[in-house]
Amino acid sequence: MPDAYQPALDQLQLSDEEIAAIEIALQHDDPWDHEDDVLADIRLHLVSAKDKLIAHHMERHNSTCCYCRSILHGGGRFVRDREHILPKGKYGALSYDKTNLAASCKRCNMEYKGEKVTFVVNPDTIEADHTNPDRYLLIHPNFDRYENHILKTSRQVGMKFAVAYSIRPNDPKAKFTFDFFGLASLEKESFDEAQGLLWPSDPEGQPSGEIPDRV
Repeated sequence: MPDAYQPALDQLQLSDEEIAAIEIALQHDDPWDHEDDVLADIRLHLVSAKDKLIAHHMERHNSTCCYCRSILHGGGRFVRDREHILPKGKYGALSYDKTNLAASCKRCNMEYKGEKVTFVVNPDTIEADHTNPDRYLLIHPNFDRYENHILKTSRQVGMKFAVAYSIRPNDPKAKFTFDFFGLASLEKESFDEAQGLLWPSDPEGQPSGEIPDRV
């Protein structure tokens, strides 16, 4: 199993209580729903395990979305999701599997990906082979290095910003990911290239200097 990021997946440490709680949860119809009354006795251990999982995956992707590279730092649960690469609604046995988890923005997870499995080669047999990156049409958040396929560049000054994605030529995973997550809709160039921009004026009304080279 290739691991494209650090800290490595096998560096994630769960307590014995958390591991036992996960094993119990996996026996239920919806193992991820720690609010379910039948999981009340292990709820605290499930929540702590989830917190460790998301923190580990956030660190692996430097607090960016694993699919679009939007910044998640400081946004908390309002912008960030615990992403199940293979949807937990279809592959419940992988609900807590660290190889099937990542951190994504809500846009990519809820608006674009959801419960789809169209990015999988033969979904009926993927569960037993889910750590094989060749079974995924998209850039896998754990087994493929995103920047080997797509490079996002962005810059913001005040309300002016530029966002662009460069996809590697003749790269099927790059092209699929770009299209599947609608990354073209995130691209924007709002800098005034004709006139340039100035920093806000000083108290005496004089510009304080030019902004560094534009994107």
